[in-house]
Amino acid sequence: MMLPYKGYTLVETLIAAGILLFVLATAASLSFSLVRLEDDSQKSAVAINYAEQAGRLWQLGINNTTIQAILPPNPHILSLQFSTHQNLSLQDGNLTINPTQANLTVTFRIPNTSANRSETFYLVRPNPPANP
Repeated sequence: MMLPYKGYTLVETLIAAGILLFVLATAASLSFSLVRLEDDSQKSAVAINYAEQAGRLWQLGINNTTIQAILPPNPHILSLQFSTHQNLSLQDGNLTINPTQANLTVTFRIPNTSANRSETFYLVRPNPPANP
């Protein structure tokens, strides 16, 4: 009398192992991609924060070269450029040029790639209080 079969064949075992390896490889690839994406996002946030600090210093009246000397160096920041817009005003017959608006462009390197990214901020400097 023959006993009923109570195991898996070699083919079934190999197919199951192949499916398991495929799932593990996909999960590892996804995990690696998520870590890279998180690192890129963190570097972008640091660069944008750096530009916001530079913009705030400009709004306080500090000139561009002093701002770049004040801020600590960041290896991912490639450039920090201000382009001011001259605002002409006429007060008591005198023409004054007030740089009260500017565009700040920060260019930074995205790690693990050869790409660079630029962000531009529009800045407005509050008018100084009038002398009484």
